[in-house]
Amino acid sequence: MKRSSRALLAVLLVPAPALEPGHRQHSRPRPGPPGLVAVEGGRTVLGTRREEVIALAERHRKFLGNLAGEQPQAFVPVDDFWIGASEVTNEQYEVFVRAGGRRPPLHWADPQVLERARRAYLGRPPEPGSQHGKWEPEEWWREHWREASWSVPPEIARSPVVHVSFEDAEVYARWAGLRLPTEAEWTRAARDGEEDHAYPWGREWRGEACANLDNAGRGGKEARPPSIGSFPGGATAEGVHDLVGSVWEWTSSPYRPFRGYRPLEISPLVKSLPPERIEAPFGQGGRVALGGSFATRVPSLACRIGSRAGIDTAGSLPDLGFRCAWTPRAGQDSLQAAAAAGRFDLAGTEFAFDRTLGIERWEVAEGDPGELGVAAEAARESRPSAASLPSAGRVPGYAAIATHRTVAFAPVRKLPFAGAEVRRAAREKAVVLGLLLTDLPLLDPPLPPGLYTVAFRAKGGRGRERDPHDDPTRDRILLTGVGLPPARVARVEPPEERADLQAALPGSIALDAAAGSLRFEAAVLTKSEFRALGFALELRFPEGALSGAWVR
Repeated sequence: MKRSSRALLAVLLVPAPALEPGHRQHSRPRPGPPGLVAVEGGRTVLGTRREEVIALAERHRKFLGNLAGEQPQAFVPVDDFWIGASEVTNEQYEVFVRAGGRRPPLHWADPQVLERARRAYLGRPPEPGSQHGKWEPEEWWREHWREASWSVPPEIARSPVVHVSFEDAEVYARWAGLRLPTEAEWTRAARDGEEDHAYPWGREWRGEACANLDNAGRGGKEARPPSIGSFPGGATAEGVHDLVGSVWEWTSSPYRPFRGYRPLEISPLVKSLPPERIEAPFGQGGRVALGGSFATRVPSLACRIGSRAGIDTAGSLPDLGFRCAWTPRAGQDSLQAAAAAGRFDLAGTEFAFDRTLGIERWEVAEGDPGELGVAAEAARESRPSAASLPSAGRVPGYAAIATHRTVAFAPVRKLPFAGAEVRRAAREKAVVLGLLLTDLPLLDPPLPPGLYTVAFRAKGGRGRERDPHDDPTRDRILLTGVGLPPARVARVEPPEERADLQAALPGSIALDAAAGSLRFEAAVLTKSEFRALGFALELRFPEGALSGAWVR
C-alpha cells in the first residue's frame, strides 16, 4: 500500500558561505535531557605521555597490555556535549526493560531460580558425544529469562546497572533519545578542562574520592558498586559523579591505537636481556571502556583518566556499566541512530546531521518503576518505591526517563546540481532534500511514525512514480518511508526566489502546539558551493500531540 503525503515546500536559491562542509554552529542553549549535565567542548588530551607509561609499566608488569595501549598522548577537538551526571542505574534501566521487553541483567534474576537451574544442569547426565562443562548462568539466563522471575533488589536500585553488553547499552541509549559518549567526550568530562589531571579531582590519588574496594577501609568486602553519588568528593565541577572507581563504562569508540602509536619497550627484569617489547591488544573488534571499577586492583593505576581497556562488545561483566551522552542539537542523535538502523539505499547521498532541526521531549518516571504499568505483560515484583529509598547516593537532577519523543529533519549535505539544473533534474526524478524522523503520527500528511526521505519533484515531468494521484502540473514533495513502497505525491506551494536570504542559512523551527503545526526551514548546498537551495517543510499533527515542554 502506498503512503500518501501532503506537505508544504518552498524552494529558493540563497548564498551559502555559512553552509560549507565543516562549518560549526553554536550549540543551542539549555535545557537538555533529564539527568545529564552540559560540558563545554575544547581541546582534549587522550591517553598518557609515553615516558609516564614506561615508568608505570616497569612498576606494574601485570598490566602491560593495557598500558601499552594508552600511549602516546593524543590531542583532539571536542564539541560541546551533555553527559550523564551518573551511570545508568538499575532502576533507570528497569523502566526501559519493562517498556521494551529487553532481557533483564543476570543479577536481577531470582537466586532460587538460578539455583534450581544449576542443580538441574549438574544432575542431568551428559548427552552422548557432548562434554558436560561447568554451569554457565549467563548462558542459561539468555535462553530462559522470559519464563523466569526477576526483580531489582531495593539495595541496588540506585547502583550502576551492570551485566550489560555494548548492544544493551546502545539500545537503551537510543530508546532514551541519547547515545553513548565517545572516548574523547568521556575524557573531556573527566579532565574537567585540565590537560594534566590524572583523576577527576586532580593530579594525586585520593582513595576516599571513589568507590574502589581497595580504598576507604572497605578491604574488598563489597561485591557490588555502591549507590551513585556516594563519593561527592570525586565529582567534577560540572557535577559529573563516579567517573572512576565505580564501574568500567562503555564508550562508543572502537579500541584502536592513537596516532603515532608504537609498541612499548621497557627495561627487562634481567639486565643482560634486551628491552621487553609490549604490544597492545588492538585489532580484536572491542570498544573502549574507561574509568576502572569498584573491583579493580591497584586503583591508583587502573582508575586514572588515561587508563583504557578494550572490551569485546558481547562482554557482560559484573563491574561493567555505562552512562549516556547527548548532542546539544535536538533530534540529531535519534535521527542519526534511525538512519544507521534503516539501512536504506541512497548511494552517494550524505546527510548534514550536524544541521539537524528538531524538537525533543522527555517524560520521567514517578515512583517505583515496577508500578509504572509501561509493560503490562512483564512480571512485576513488589519492592519499596524510589521515594522510600535512603537519601545517600542521590545525584542532583537524577531522574528515570520513562518516554522520549522527537520530530527531526536533516538536509542533505550537498546537491549535485546548481541553479536551474535543480529544477530540470527534479522534473525527471525526485531530488532528495533530506531525512525526516517522527515518533508521532502525522495528520497532514497522514503518515505513521517512522523515518522518511523528503524529496522534491518539479512540475512538468512525466510522473514516473506511476501513482494515480501524481499531478505533473504541480510542484510536489515525496515522503517515502524507509522500507515502505514509494509515497504518494503531495501538492506544495510553487518554488520561488527571495531577496531576504540570510534567515534561511542556519535553518529555523516554528512550533504552534495549539494548531498542531511544525514548520522546518532549511538549506542545502548546491554544486556551485556559492549558492544553496532553501526550502520549508510544514507538518501537521493530531490535536494535543505537540503539547508539553519541548527541547529545540
